[in-house]
Amino acid sequence: MPGGVHGTAFVDAWGQRALIVLNRNKSGASSDVSRQNAPSDDFHCDATGYLRRLLRLIKLFQPPTSTRLVVMGKGGVLKVVVGIVLLLIVLATLGISIAILVEVININNKSNNNNTNPVNPVNPGNGLNIEAPKPIDPGNDKYSGYRTASALFKASLNTTIDPCNDFYKYTCGNFAGDMSFDVSDTNNAIAMANQMGNASYVDASPDPVKQVAWYYQKCSMARMNWNSVNSNGKFVMDAINRIAKGEPDFLNQTQFPFYMFYQDQKPKDFPDRVGMGYLLGYPAGFEGVANLVTPYVDTNWKDPHGSQGYAYYIDQPSTLLPYTYHVKAWGIYQQALTNSVVATMNLLAKTQNKTLDQKTLLQDATDIVAFDHLLALTYSTDDTTRRQSERSYNPMTIGQLSKTYPKISWHTFIPEACASLSASTATGTAQNVLNKLLNDPTYKYIVMEPVKLQMLNDMLGNTTIVSARTLVNYVYYGVVAANKDFLPWPKKNTARMTDFRIARPHIGRPRHIRPEKRRYEQRQFDDVTESQLSCAQETIFSLPYANARVFIDNIYPDDASRAQIRENVAKIASSILIGRLLE
Repeated sequence: MPGGVHGTAFVDAWGQRALIVLNRNKSGASSDVSRQNAPSDDFHCDATGYLRRLLRLIKLFQPPTSTRLVVMGKGGVLKVVVGIVLLLIVLATLGISIAILVEVININNKSNNNNTNPVNPVNPGNGLNIEAPKPIDPGNDKYSGYRTASALFKASLNTTIDPCNDFYKYTCGNFAGDMSFDVSDTNNAIAMANQMGNASYVDASPDPVKQVAWYYQKCSMARMNWNSVNSNGKFVMDAINRIAKGEPDFLNQTQFPFYMFYQDQKPKDFPDRVGMGYLLGYPAGFEGVANLVTPYVDTNWKDPHGSQGYAYYIDQPSTLLPYTYHVKAWGIYQQALTNSVVATMNLLAKTQNKTLDQKTLLQDATDIVAFDHLLALTYSTDDTTRRQSERSYNPMTIGQLSKTYPKISWHTFIPEACASLSASTATGTAQNVLNKLLNDPTYKYIVMEPVKLQMLNDMLGNTTIVSARTLVNYVYYGVVAANKDFLPWPKKNTARMTDFRIARPHIGRPRHIRPEKRRYEQRQFDDVTESQLSCAQETIFSLPYANARVFIDNIYPDDASRAQIRENVAKIASSILIGRLLE
């Protein structure tokens, strides 16, 4: 066979062996090297690729197969000699390159194996292991700020912790102060309290400011005498007794005892449509505590400037826990909510000199907590879906409501849900609105979640889903939970779950306020300053606009300060507008 063929076979065989050697070196010689030496793996890959490119280059120097297979003619010997010489040169170059690559790889592996000692600290004598900063001159106008920041950071560091093991504990392990936002909230509360306690300011202010100042003063006094005023649980018991009275015209259908509190009472049959209308409507209207159905008044966003500028909305359940907590944190809050129900009921019973059977109480508490979870997951719609507003605008007359959802008497629900309106001392517009709701068969209510309401309607009466006892207990306990601050809780109470306050605006849907946003507590205070700060924070939620006027008057007390803030805000607004124009 001609030499060209032998040469090709030789090159292919020799090159494949070189590749095998490289791969064996990569897997064998480096097997004891830590995965931290990843760069050497990349180097192996580069060497292998380089070798493959050399092999392809060699093949370019070989004459075509057809030339190698023909009988050599005149000058053929010279061509063969030249080809062999070129081949030997290339092979020699290839051998040298491979030898160099292998040696470099071995050196690199040895270097990585030997480089296991930790890097020496920047400053071994410094316990914080950081370079000493350049000193700032005490005469510098920023000296005080730097000194304060330095002291804060240094006090927060815990140098006994290895930062490589737990960097958070190293940097913040000794931090003992409040978070920055908490400090800001406290400072704001102090400003509000000082301003509302300024008699000369209040006397010269308009009526809303005088009203919020009066609220603040009464609140502060009540906090200092909270437990003695609420020791008998009267506020909560009055709410329970109001529900228990039922509707005078339908006593047999609307009177249900609070089984979880009066444990000796035998449960009645499941409420009929009139009973459901009462149990769902009365707590929402008179007590401000919605349950399975949430009614509220809000602007008619389809036609806010028309003759029907406001609308009566019928929405999904208002649960004890916010929807998000049921979905994302139920494993954490399920037991906490159960414990809270048990603790609240035991404290209420104590104010009435009652002793509840703990086994029965625990079972009732477990059942209403499970029902709350069911209402959230099965009969409520997630917030993401609800952001599509168009789907939630479903007008229905009271006749259509009665036909579509027959297990609830809407002729009972609507008047009960509007009980606070009918009991209002106002006699003009309020009464006209109530008459329109009750007597106009063409008036259209807005059903927010018609599919979920249909599911709820179909479920009512099915005792395999919820018993009459659990349903009635759930309605009653919702009112108790909303008023449980008016019980004589111990000052240090570990059984009481972090509260979720429900904000009930005059216009709009009642909404939960997360615990981190509730900065005040309705409880006994022995320190006047703490009581005042708590009440100052409460006015933010109860009288927000009057509170805002008080706060602004404190931080911007004169024309010069107000002109300055207007100028600063104008600069920010201008920078935003200019930035948008340049986009």
